[in-house]
Amino acid sequence: MINDLVLLPIAGIFIGLISTIFGVGGGIIAVPTIYELFPALTPASVIGTSLAMIFCNSLLNLSNFARKGQKIQINTLGSIVLPMSAGVLIGIECIDYLSTTQVKLFLVFIVFMTAVRLLWKAYFYHKKKFQSISFSQRPKLLIFIILIGGFVSGLTGLGGGVVIIPLIINFFHTPLKELPVISNFAIASGAFVGLIRFSTSENIELGLTELLNHFQIGKINFLIAFCLFTGSFLTSRLGVKLSGKIHPRLANILFASLLIIMGTRLLIKTI
Repeated sequence: MINDLVLLPIAGIFIGLISTIFGVGGGIIAVPTIYELFPALTPASVIGTSLAMIFCNSLLNLSNFARKGQKIQINTLGSIVLPMSAGVLIGIECIDYLSTTQVKLFLVFIVFMTAVRLLWKAYFYHKKKFQSISFSQRPKLLIFIILIGGFVSGLTGLGGGVVIIPLIINFFHTPLKELPVISNFAIASGAFVGLIRFSTSENIELGLTELLNHFQIGKINFLIAFCLFTGSFLTSRLGVKLSGKIHPRLANILFASLLIIMGTRLLIKTI
């Protein structure tokens, strides 16, 4: 078990990089890793633990972006916080109606779909520019996108960025380099709601070691979350510096390859 805890910061190193470069919360790495290393945890605890880590990681990323001069626009806060929070709560409530296998298979589906989208973009990459559309021009669409991202976050433990980022790019043509700040803010607000909701839930975990039980509060294991965060802490600032500098085609291929490997391992262990 100690060896498993040592592996968590290694996963966190990748989380720190992808969350700042791509604007995802890091749950797409954290959740499969937790399922792999700690199979005794229920889906609710895996999701809650992931959201706890994501909340800390997103705040760290926002701090590093602010130091770089990149900040969220005040007029978009309401269109992000409320729908993201509502989506997360709806997703959390749906967990009780799904089995462990169903939750894992839904996660695998999201992971593979994200990988396919990234590879498709890498293969058909071009430099054609589109005129970006202001969020104020399509406020209802932005709210709907954030709501869907929050639902996926609450149901799977992902930050929601894997849904938010591609939809905003497709419908608003916002440059990728501008999205990590927006996405991390949405992810942080949703993860905070999940953190409160899961930490106040009844703890019914079975089969955990004495050390893990000591750090289990509600449906969140703060030791696992902390170990993941230590790795992301080391690479968050580097990711901010690399954000927008890595060629999109190379970045998409690398990230997609990592997702395919992790998704395949989770699928094999699930079926």
